[in-house]
Amino acid sequence: MVMTKYSLGPIDRVLLIGGGRLLFRLAVWAKESGFQIRVITAPRHAKEAIGETDSASLLNALENADIDTVVVDSIDSEEARKAVGDLKSTFALSFGAAWIFKRNTLDNVFQGKLLNLHGTRLPQNRGGGGFTWQVIMGNRFGFCVAHKVDEGVDTGDIVSYKEFIYPPSCRIPADFYRHYQEQNYNFIVSLLESVRVQSRDFACMLQPEYLSTYWPRLHTPTHGWIDWSWSASEIERFLRIR
Repeated sequence: MVMTKYSLGPIDRVLLIGGGRLLFRLAVWAKESGFQIRVITAPRHAKEAIGETDSASLLNALENADIDTVVVDSIDSEEARKAVGDLKSTFALSFGAAWIFKRNTLDNVFQGKLLNLHGTRLPQNRGGGGFTWQVIMGNRFGFCVAHKVDEGVDTGDIVSYKEFIYPPSCRIPADFYRHYQEQNYNFIVSLLESVRVQSRDFACMLQPEYLSTYWPRLHTPTHGWIDWSWSASEIERFLRIR
């Protein structure tokens, strides 16, 4: 396995890019822990509801928590460039960001320091579909993966990772998502704390392309049909995603 070295820290600023409930939780934690914190998000993420019991949007929740937030249509815009700022002592992390990052942006704006959080094994489980595929395949292996962002989709070198098992209580995608959130929240908090006051070197792993698999996003009207030639267990798993 080919390895490279990647250094992180010390840091006093956290830059989170993308959307979702996990991003919001980590932004609040970073602020309460004394980090400078900024969120950069796209319009579609900004208006998405993030609560399980209410309809508060990500943008409203961040504003109510007094977290510096910038909403941009393009990550290549001048507004986004200014929002990224100086990354010398910054931990920059993407959560399912709405953009494909171009090489020029990665090199000149993010200075090669942007990481992405991926919730499944790499390179075997690239792409979307998330926990729906997890249920359909009967796969209970969970992963927290922080990898470098490059021009591909989930193809960058793996900086740090943790494995876990989804318990039997995880039955439907929402169950998997809640457990994934807790595991990945603790994973990123631990990673941030480990590089807060001193530099840390990581042995990065290059992803072997011959093992790669891409799982596409699913579309219910197109893919939500039962094939009655499936086994009983396959049908039962399929019904759990509906």
